[in-house]
Amino acid sequence: MLLDFSYNMRLDFSLPVKDQHFSMKCVPRDTCRQELVTSEIKVCPDTPVMRDTDGMGNHLIYGIIRDEHEDFSLTVSGQVKTSDSLYEEYEDPSSIELVRYKVPSAYTLQGPSLCALYREWSESAPEGDYDKLLYYTELVRNSIRYATGTTDVHTTAEEAVRLGSGVCQDYSHVLIAVLRTAGIPARYVTGLIPGEGESHAWVEANCLGYWYGIDPTNNMLINENYIKFSHGRDYEDCMISRGIFSNPFAIQTMKIKVNVSSDERIITQ
Repeated sequence: MLLDFSYNMRLDFSLPVKDQHFSMKCVPRDTCRQELVTSEIKVCPDTPVMRDTDGMGNHLIYGIIRDEHEDFSLTVSGQVKTSDSLYEEYEDPSSIELVRYKVPSAYTLQGPSLCALYREWSESAPEGDYDKLLYYTELVRNSIRYATGTTDVHTTAEEAVRLGSGVCQDYSHVLIAVLRTAGIPARYVTGLIPGEGESHAWVEANCLGYWYGIDPTNNMLINENYIKFSHGRDYEDCMISRGIFSNPFAIQTMKIKVNVSSDERIITQ
């Protein structure tokens, strides 16, 4: 499927700022499931934009605005060709690169709540990594109530389990923590899906060498409507926007606007 996408971030500052450094991960990466066909980057105030990749192969765009300004916006738009394949590239299960996705990370460290949950669930877990992936995803979806405002970007998997509520970031961190405990390499993914109006998070798990994408928030394997920006150990590796600016008294307000559509119609969840 050929999808048109746009990701727009706008910052409004309460006071003029300068020397703003920005770094963003909102350009879709090429994978076995998707191909970035076209892309355009617009920045206001106008400034040169540099491109690079991080240690996990995610696209990175960054720049500096030296002059004083009271607002900032960055838009990435283009087309992505997606497929309905259930999995991405093959990565040998013995690969040293998988180690980073087997061990706990800052957001997925287990505490008493996660340990108790895993002990309960593992008693009835099926055989085989792929079947376990589907099994644990459904349990995570049913154990956490979707509720905005109950967690924030700093909430860990342990805290989300204790609260019993959260959003896509929390569902993903909990599932990653459970899968890693079960011995299944798992990584965090950030990207876009139709109908959200903002970015979305899901999980990729390595089963018999293949990376399967699965969305615990919606309890489904990903399909051709999903556009992937980046993957990493957890949210920290996939944070879309980072930056600093000069003026300690200025307060910033962020607004995000996202659209995903096909040539034929607007796609809705």
